[in-house]
Amino acid sequence: MTTAELQQARTALKALQAPDKPLSKAERFRQLLPDIEEQIARNVPHADIIAALAKVGLPMTESEFRNALCRERKRLRKKATPHEASQTPATPATKPAAQPQQPPRGDHRQQRDRPINW
Repeated sequence: MTTAELQQARTALKALQAPDKPLSKAERFRQLLPDIEEQIARNVPHADIIAALAKVGLPMTESEFRNALCRERKRLRKKATPHEASQTPATPATKPAAQPQQPPRGDHRQQRDRPINW
């Protein structure tokens, strides 16, 4: 194969386009999430949001809606939280001053020899 043919083959391969794949229900929900969150912030009932989504071709049950909402919120929180390794301080941490040890609340061992105060 000559360099001209090789270049022509590369150009032909780059011109190919992948067939459009329909978006999954989760991907469509993810795209609409900012609008859904806005409606929830405005105290619109979930049932009304679910009905509106069904009208535009995204039918969901109430449990599907809540699961998707929870899953996407969790994904966004995880994405927004930096990795723990990047949170480690560059300088060594100093030990805090020792505080007197207090027994946990509800520890009745200290009351053992005292009369009961009803």
